[in-house]
This record gives sequence, structure tokens and C-alpha cells, in this order.
Amino acid sequence: MPAIQEAAEDNSDVRHLLVRAAEYYDTEWNYTNKRKIDSALPLLTDAYRISVLHRNIYDQQQSLIDLGKYYFRCDNIPMAEKSFREAIRIDSVADREDLQAYAWFHFADRSPVIDGDADAKLFRYQKSLALYRLLNDLTRQVDIYQRMASCMLSNGQAAAAKHDLIWLLKIQMTYGDRTLYKTYHYLATIEANEGNYNIAVNYGLTALKNLKPVGDLFIESQVYANLGKWYLELEQQDKSLLYLNTALRRFQTIGNPDIHQRFYAYYLLRQIVQGMIKAGRSRDAIYFIKKQDALMYKGTDYAKQFTNGALGDCYTALGMYPVAETYYMMALKQALHNGRTSNSHNEYFQIARLYMNWNQYGKASHYIRMFLSLKSDAADIAKLKEVKLMQFHIDSAAGRYVAAIRHYQDYKQLNDSIFSERKSKQLEELQIQYGTAQKEHSIQMLTNKQKLQQSELAQANFSKRLFIIGVLFLLVVLLLLYYGYRQKALKNHLLQKQQAIISKKNSSLQDLVNEKEKLLAEKNTLLEEKEWLLKEIHHRVKNSLQIVISLLYSQSKRLRDQEAINAFQDSQQRIHSIALMHQKLYLSNNMQFINMGDYIGELVSHLSDAFNTAGQGITFRLQISNVMLTLQQAIPVGLILNEAITNSIKYAFAETEQGLINIRLTAWDSRCLLEIMDNGRGLPKKFDPYNAETLGMTLIRGLSDQLEAVLEICNTEEGVSIRIIFFQDKDISAFEYKYVPTACGYQ
Repeated sequence: MPAIQEAAEDNSDVRHLLVRAAEYYDTEWNYTNKRKIDSALPLLTDAYRISVLHRNIYDQQQSLIDLGKYYFRCDNIPMAEKSFREAIRIDSVADREDLQAYAWFHFADRSPVIDGDADAKLFRYQKSLALYRLLNDLTRQVDIYQRMASCMLSNGQAAAAKHDLIWLLKIQMTYGDRTLYKTYHYLATIEANEGNYNIAVNYGLTALKNLKPVGDLFIESQVYANLGKWYLELEQQDKSLLYLNTALRRFQTIGNPDIHQRFYAYYLLRQIVQGMIKAGRSRDAIYFIKKQDALMYKGTDYAKQFTNGALGDCYTALGMYPVAETYYMMALKQALHNGRTSNSHNEYFQIARLYMNWNQYGKASHYIRMFLSLKSDAADIAKLKEVKLMQFHIDSAAGRYVAAIRHYQDYKQLNDSIFSERKSKQLEELQIQYGTAQKEHSIQMLTNKQKLQQSELAQANFSKRLFIIGVLFLLVVLLLLYYGYRQKALKNHLLQKQQAIISKKNSSLQDLVNEKEKLLAEKNTLLEEKEWLLKEIHHRVKNSLQIVISLLYSQSKRLRDQEAINAFQDSQQRIHSIALMHQKLYLSNNMQFINMGDYIGELVSHLSDAFNTAGQGITFRLQISNVMLTLQQAIPVGLILNEAITNSIKYAFAETEQGLINIRLTAWDSRCLLEIMDNGRGLPKKFDPYNAETLGMTLIRGLSDQLEAVLEICNTEEGVSIRIIFFQDKDISAFEYKYVPTACGYQ
């Protein structure tokens, strides 16, 4: 009792306790963070005890409902169901049908669908629906019908869900319900899963039209994402990426996404990655997913699964199958750990496709069986079509020609159902209709603007007429007052001649102005063409270097001599550091300078992944100022960084458990200082870095000379320090310091 009284004094409002508890169990989306989630239980228990003490039926019910939500979050199904049923019993005893309906609704909404069994969840929705019918609450009824359809769709009951949604659509249209867009959204998903992309696009565009007045940014992002996904299946990559990137921008405008919306964000990122892969931009997709993961909610279970899966997609497209297999297995492990059927279902499909590309048909067949064994709304016609094609190749390779022919016939039937000429024409018509509706809206706005301009013009004409009348009246008065009409006429004649001369000169000047504008326009066009050509050159250089890297990688796989393999790998890293420069220039709006902060960060990330520094216990500390360098200076700096970091990773930490590499780049008075330090074992005692004939040291010295830089390499108390100081496009003869090779410093 004292504990209860103290809680009552400190938190007399039970709802305040419930809000605090929800912050622990209902906002944490990292599945493994049990400690934070368990912090909610004492608050929920106190809230229930206080509500019983005060005999407040509403607070008792709400406390029990929140306890049920907590136990569902902890996967304690029996305790969750016990809490919800106790809440319903209390409402029944109090004869409160509104509270019973509310409790059944949340009971259904939080009930998980385990092993594809949605019957219990649907039953609880139906109990809530029956009570809301008695209460004549039409808004709640529509919401429940939509949620039931979503549940049936996830459980593979697409036909029943479609029937209920079409009936619901008629009801909503009768009384003008504002949530029509949700019904259209679910219908679009069903039609797409059945391969009816023409109808799905129609429903999707109609959902967008109904979404505009409501302003539901999350659903709008989902609809744009689905349209992008369907265009991807129709091999229209440009439209697909346009809609998918629009979906990402819509999501990023949401102020504080909840836990389910954060789940969706990583699903969307993976969709964009797959679109980039189909557009031939697999390496760009790797940078994209790593960058977006860093900006969002990295480190959580769901983020790890989708990030690993997306990287597996990229490396599969690049033909790096062992790397892709590693990422896919991590993604599958995380999906199974999270317990989301649709996610593991998708990973089975992606792994099966990997092994097909790898010609490992036995493993591919195993994962196809795992894919087909699960119920999921993710099993749409597009995936089934590709599964049939994979089964055809597997049976053909095994000599099972009858089964292979059957699978190929199924594949052709599914493919034809998606890409029939009739559907393509209907899809074009729907796009035209949607574009026409937008144009009609624009035309109406222009018409209104034109009417306003006409009104303003009429008023201006009226003022002009009044002004002319006044001028004429004044002229008549002046003519009557002045006696010398002829003299004035003569003067006016002279003035007219002068006006003609002036007009002629003005005409000549206008011609000169027009000619100048034409020349300026041609100059701007030439500048734009020059910038485009420069970007294209950098893009092609980057692609050529990527081809060289791939050739070196392929050649190294055929070698057996470890020294030769290491030499090939070192060459790959050096070429990659140069390719990254051209990649930055190609993506940048500034074609003259490279932002070294962005470049060094991406280079370090690449070397960390390439050498698995996390597995070796090696970390990086970057202190990079906002330094801009030309390509002529940036390439030597990048190669020096590549050599220094690679040498530290390979040789510095053999006797160190926790390696640390510090990288610093600063600028002052047109000078730049680049410093790479490690806490490793240091240089050998008799090793002279300024005369050593190793390739790495030779490169560092030669590149420093190219920069006209002062180079310093020496042991420190912690490890090895490499420092170079150079001018940004300045004459090195102006340098004020004298280099002393026997010590780390300047005199």
C-alpha cells in the first residue's frame, strides 16, 4: 500500500504513467533492445493498481489494454490475451458497449499473424465491428473494414479482400468518405499482385487524387512507391525511379515517423536500389544505400536486414557472388530473428535468384521451395513469374524436360498476363487521363488569371482614354491662346524630323542590342555544352577505371602467387581512389574543385569495407576541414591517402589489439596540411623511408614531388606519422619553412 500511495502522490494521473510506459515499449523499434522495453512494466503495473484503487473503469480498461500491447511486444501471447480479455470483461460488467468496441479493436490491431494464421485477428475485428454498428459509428466501421482487408491480403485471401473492398468503395462514395484513398490503395495492391498492372495504376492514380485534400504524407509515399515498383516490373526504369524518389521525398517530409513508418523507410530504400540496379547503376546503388542508412535509423535490426539485403542485390548484379551470399545470409538471419514472414519470404526469393546466377541449381531449388512454402502478400505475380523461369532452367539442366516445359508454359502465361498489348494500351490511356486532369486544373487556373488580366487591361485602357482626352483638350486651349500657329507648326515639323533621326538611331541601337543578346545566348549554350561534355568525360573515365578494376579483380582470381594477388589488389585500390575522384566531379555541380571532406570519407569507407577493418579491430578518426582542391592536386592526395592507409592496415597492427588511424586535413593561408597517423608498431629501426625502394614509399615520394609538397615520414611515440604540406595552386618557392629529414618538424 505505501508504494501505491507514493505513486498516486507522484503521478496522480494514470494516463501520465501510461504515456511514459508507451515511450518504452511502443517507440523502440530495435527488436533486441529488451532492457528498454522491460522498463515499461513497473509503470503499467502501477497505473493499473492506482486505477483499481480509485475505481475508475475507464483507467482500468486503458491500463489493461496497454498491458496487452506491452505483452504482445514481448511475444508473451498468453499474458497479452489475458489482459485484453480482462479489459473486455470489465467493460461488459459496466455495460459500456463503446469501451468494449474500443478494446476489441485494439485487441485485433495488436494481434500478430503467426504462421500465416489471421483467423483470430479477423475474429477480433469482427467483434469490434459488430459493436460499432450498434453504436452507429460509420467512421470506425470503414476503418475496420479496411484493416480487415489488409489482414486478409497478408494471409493470401486476396479474393475475399477484393470483394469486401469493392463493396466498401461503393458505400464510401455514397456519403463522400475522406478515407477513399486507403481503399483504392489496397485495391491497387491486390490487382498488382495478380498482374493486372493497368487496373493497379488506375487505382493508384485515383488514390493520389483523393489524397491531395487529406495530406496523408505516409500513405502518399506508399502509393508513389507502389507505382514505382509496378513500372519497374513493366521495364520502365526511368518512370520507376521518378516515382520511387518522389516517394522518398514525401517520406522525408514526415516530422516524426512512428515505428511502423520507420520499417517502411528501409523497404522503400531497397526498392530504389533495385530500380537503380535495373538502370545499370549498381555501384551508385551501393553508395546510395550506405549514405541513406547513415541518415536514417542505422544499427537497428530492421535496418541491418534491409541494408544487408540491398547490398546483396548490388553485389549480385555486379557478379560478385561470394560477397552477395554473405550479405544475403546476414539479411535472412535478421529477418528470421525479427519474425516477419513477408521479409524472410523476400530474402528466400533473392537468395534463390543469386544461386541461379551462380549456376548452383541445387541451392537455388532449396530456396525456391522455402519461398513457395510461405504465405505472404509479397508472393505477387511478378515474383511467381521469375520463380517459374528459374524452375524451368533447373529442370532443363537436370534433364527433367517435361517438368521444364510445364514451368516454361506457366512462365509465358504469367509474363503475357503482365505485358499484353491490351494492358499496355490501357496503361498509356490511364497515364494520359491522369495527365489530362492535371492539365485541366492548370488550364482553369490560367483562365482565371487571364480574366483578371483582361479586367486590369480594360481599366488601364479607360485611364488611357481619359488621359488622351485631357491632352487633346489642353492642346486646343493652347492653340487658341497662342497666335503664332504657323511658327509652332514649323517648329513641330523640325521636331518631327529630329524624331525620325532619333528613331532611326534607336533602331540601329536596338539591332546592336539584339545581336549582343544573340551572342550571349550562343555563349551560354556553348558553356552548357562544355559543362555537359566535361561531366560526360568524367563519367566515362570513371566507368573505364571501373572496368579496369573489374579486369584486375577477374585476373587476380586466376593467380596462385600471393605476391601477385596482393599487387593486383593494391592496384585495384589505387585505381579506385582515382575513379572516386571522377565520380565526385561527375555528380558535382562544380567541375573545377573536389570537396575533399566528402571524398576522404567515401575513400575511408571503401578501404574499411575492402580490408574488413571492423573485423580486425581497426577504427578511423577523421578531422577533415572544408578543403576544395583541383583535380590535378586531388588525385595525388587521394593516391597518397590510399597508400598510407593501406600500409597502416596491412603492417602497423600486427602487435596491437585495437588499431587507430587518424586522418587530418586542414588549410590556412593557402597552405594545406595532410597528416596520417597510426598507433601501430612503427617503422623498422634501419628503414629509411626517404630512400626506400618499395613501391608504396616511391609512390608517396613521387606524388609529394608532383604536389611540390614538403614530405615528412617518421616514427612517433604512438606509431608512424606521414605529413605533407603543400600550397593550393601557389608557387612552392614562397614556402617559408625549411625541411629537416632527421626529425618530425620544421625549422
